[in-house]
Parts: sequence; structure tokens; C-alpha cells
Amino acid sequence: MAVLLDSNVIIALLNSRDANHSAARDLLTELKRPEFGMRVTLDYVLDEVLTTLWMHTVHCILDKLGHQRVVPPGNGTGWSPSWSAILCE
Repeated sequence: MAVLLDSNVIIALLNSRDANHSAARDLLTELKRPEFGMRVTLDYVLDEVLTTLWMHTVHCILDKLGHQRVVPPGNGTGWSPSWSAILCE
């Protein structure tokens, strides 16, 4: 058996301020048990993780420089505008 990791778990794990950070860490610790098999992900998932982190990092830089955001908050991606504040601090 294998467990497919989706982007939400990876992003929560990478962002210590994410509301689900502890849950993601605990889940991945639990998934290390042999009965769950391998933990795998897809290149599409990694692309989504990297794109999400890049988008919000760019927003931080643009915000600090006083430029408009490339993608306005509430653009239908499902990501909260608070991400920018969380990742910029």
C-alpha cells in the first residue's frame, strides 16, 4: 500500500504558522508506521506547492516595495489573503 500526499499537507508542514501545521506533522509521523507503506506524491502536487509558496513570496516582496499584487486576494484559488501576512513575517 502507498499513501498519496496532497499539497495541503505539505504546505501546512512547511509553514509552522499554518493552523494545520501540528496536524500535518502528526499525520506524517503516523504515516511512517509500516502498515501505511510508502508516502508518495506527484509532480503536479509539488508544482502546486512550489507555485503557492512562490506566489505568496512574490506578494511579500511586492507589498514591501509598495507595488500592487500580481494576483489580487480572493482570486478564486481558495487561498486566504492572510497567507501573505503569515509568510511575510
